[in-house]
Amino acid sequence: MDAKNNLGGFTLIELLIVIIMISIVAAIAIPSYVHFSDRAKESATKADMVYIAKGLEVYRTDHENYPLTETGIQKLEGIVLKTVPGQDSWQNDYFYQSDGWGYELRSSGSDGIPHNQDDIVIVNGIMTAFGAYANTGSETPLFESSFDSWEGLTTIMGDWSLEEGLLKPSTEQWQNRIIFGEQDWSNYTVEVRTTLLDGPGYGIYYLAQENEVSGGLDGYIFQYDPGRGNRFVVNRVSERTGEDTIGLVNMEDLIEDFEVYNQAYTISISVQDNRHIIKLTDEGGNDYTVFDFEDETHHSGGVGFRGWTRDQGSSDVDFEHVVVYQNQTSP
Repeated sequence: MDAKNNLGGFTLIELLIVIIMISIVAAIAIPSYVHFSDRAKESATKADMVYIAKGLEVYRTDHENYPLTETGIQKLEGIVLKTVPGQDSWQNDYFYQSDGWGYELRSSGSDGIPHNQDDIVIVNGIMTAFGAYANTGSETPLFESSFDSWEGLTTIMGDWSLEEGLLKPSTEQWQNRIIFGEQDWSNYTVEVRTTLLDGPGYGIYYLAQENEVSGGLDGYIFQYDPGRGNRFVVNRVSERTGEDTIGLVNMEDLIEDFEVYNQAYTISISVQDNRHIIKLTDEGGNDYTVFDFEDETHHSGGVGFRGWTRDQGSSDVDFEHVVVYQNQTSP
């Protein structure tokens, strides 16, 4: 009898082993399924957002502006697009904001919380944030530094120091310039967190080429420039012809009661072909498009920073973290 019973069933130990094996398989399989599902949803959301972005460009061509915030992307439906998805693949509403001249289209990603690292964002036709499951082959940064070492950084004028994760220009030199990256970089986005503590301001070079004759830089520079009356400025820079101002915006006209000093901001500069988009993001996650223009004077180059001295004193500025990544093909 005992032999027959043993042949016909499982012992308690065998059952425990089976339960443990099932638990292990489930622990591996369920997260993998969720990961795969979110990757698929992210890809679908990106496709929908590119579809919407193409519609927005057609609308702008026909009407000379984008639909306003209060009108929303549904304005496209029946005019330039047959249907317009109002939600991403996680069933969260798309965020759309536009003043008519530029726009931001945002999905809050897999967690449904806006303004964090899994967001997907298109600004004026350029995808500037790629979600949590972006293809690592294309999204690996071209350059990233938390300024805990000098790796990749080249001082070309003045003096710079590293202080506990901050890159700082000297306040004793009248001009300080530093550069990083390759001279064949093009179609990229640079994001850097900055805080101006005192003085006349700072600059961020992009598409910058070292001029072997003069030792200076040719390219573009965005200037956070209280020394010019609390203004944001974009210049074309050539060691041969000097600086040529492309754009100039009063800080207070862009943001009411703008805090110039002792406030951290993230500056984002995206260039795709001949289109340049420069944004500022405050500590509350509010995004402001400072410039959106077209210019094809310079086509490739690295990134750099600049501090200077004027009547208001010397630039005392913290550069805290920088990342440069390749843009995806514009919609």
